[in-house]
Amino acid sequence: MKNRKVSGQLRNAVRTGKIIKPTKCERCGKGGKLDGHHKDYSKPLEAMWLCYHCHRAIHNFNKEFYRQMAFKRHKNHLTEEEVKEIKKILENYSWGLIRRLAKEYGVSPVTINDIKLKKTWNLASVQ
Repeated sequence: MKNRKVSGQLRNAVRTGKIIKPTKCERCGKGGKLDGHHKDYSKPLEAMWLCYHCHRAIHNFNKEFYRQMAFKRHKNHLTEEEVKEIKKILENYSWGLIRRLAKEYGVSPVTINDIKLKKTWNLASVQ
């Protein structure tokens, strides 16, 4: 299985110190045991570090849309300014807005929804 081979390569890179595994989930910020989630199996050392619940959520999130979004193109981080812009736009929420914002900012819809639900980026206030 390809994903087992890739996971083994990532695990070895962590063990040898080539990659430093973070202590908190990149999606929700919780600490604890983290899994490496690969967006692209052809890049075994590029992974998002997620807690169990966030990892499951990503795999269960609308799989067809996940493929269409070409997830490997998404950037990993938003700037504080981008988050403030997103929060301002979300004040006038309408159907389809989350997907549109995700595409525009190059992140997953889960990230935009987390901002909307105030699960992440609580400190970035809109003025």
